[in-house]
Parts: sequence; C-alpha cells; structure tokens
Amino acid sequence: MYYRLSARSRKKKYMNKEKIVNLIILLILLAAVGSSFYFYPLLPAKVVTHWGINGEANGWSSKNFQVIFFPSLLIFMWLLFKFLPHIDPLAKGYKEFKFPYLVIQLCILSLLSVIYIISNLVNVGYNISIGWTVTTLIGLMFIFMGLYLPQIKPNWFVGIRTPWTISSPYVWAKTHKFGAKMFIIAGLLFILTPYYPDSWTVYTFILAMALILSTIVYSYFAHRSESRGKA
Repeated sequence: MYYRLSARSRKKKYMNKEKIVNLIILLILLAAVGSSFYFYPLLPAKVVTHWGINGEANGWSSKNFQVIFFPSLLIFMWLLFKFLPHIDPLAKGYKEFKFPYLVIQLCILSLLSVIYIISNLVNVGYNISIGWTVTTLIGLMFIFMGLYLPQIKPNWFVGIRTPWTISSPYVWAKTHKFGAKMFIIAGLLFILTPYYPDSWTVYTFILAMALILSTIVYSYFAHRSESRGKA
C-alpha cells in the first residue's frame, strides 16, 4: 500500500513539474510575441539582425521582418516540438523522457526568445554586449541539455542521432552519457569566451564544436566495441 501511494505521489510530482515547464514555455513565447508589439513603433526602419562571433553587426533587415519572422519562427518551433512525437517511428520512447524533452524545448525556445528581445533592445539604443550575452546563453543551454542528455531514450529527432546510436540501445546509452560531459564542457567554454583575449574566440568556438562533434565519433567506437563483444 505504501509503495503504491509513494509511486502515485512521485507520478503526481512529476506531472506537476511538466505543467510548470509547459507554463514557463508558454509565458516565454507570449513575452517574445508581446515584445514585438511594444518594440515595433520604437525600432528604426532598418535593424541589425545578425552579429559576428566578435559581437560586431554584420547583417540587417527591415523592422517588419524582425517583428514578424522571429516570433513566427518561435511559434513554428514550439508546434514542431509538439508534432514530432506523433511521427517518430520510435514514438513510444517519448513517454519515458517527457520531462527531459520539455527541458530541451525550454532551453532552445528560451535562448531564441531572449536573443530576440535583446536584439530589439540593442536596436532601440540600449548598450548591451551581444557577444557576452549570446555566448553566455548558448553556454547555459548546452550545460542544461548536457544534464538531461542521459535521460533521453532512443528516438529519431532528439539527442545524438547517428546510425550507430539509432540501431543499438546500448550504443545510445553509452554515447549520451559521454555526450553529457562533452556538452557541459562545451557550455563552460562558451560561457568563458568573453573573458578570453579576442584572438582566442575563434579557437574556443572550434574547440567547443569539436567536443560536441566528438560524440559522433564516440558512437562509432561504442558500436565497434559492442560488435566485438557479440563476436
């Protein structure tokens, strides 16, 4: 009896966490969309929409594009996240990692929403360091994703998807445990980027990307190790 009550209470607590994350995601989307109405009369006709790795502006567009495209992209991505489990051949697995899947949605949509709002603030005259802000946010995103990466079960759309992870639950689990460490280290590198000399920025970015891409190589060797064990 105690075990049943404990299991029910854990399930209820888990469902409450999912509701809270879903609510936060909706509030973030509403904030991003609502900010478009606030910023539209304040923005100049031509706005900066892209900055280089050193934080210097290198891309522009009309303010109409700015306030329509980016909120639309956020809503599209949110709907896509909702839709993907319904078309995944491994759809049943999503039930086993519903909360980590929500956390990944939260990380990606939060990153894009905050960058969108900050870009609007910069375009209306606020002195905000885009380089520091973006690298810090990307770093935090990778760290949070790394923390939940081992909890993701095999599927076709989320996680480290290679021919070797998709074809083997063992390789999937091993690769995602390794990937969690790589994502966290890469996230820390991104966060520390603004504090390095400018000449290090490109090399730091390359190193962080190499750490993330190393998970693909690792999945291959995990597959080979499993194959040898079965031989």
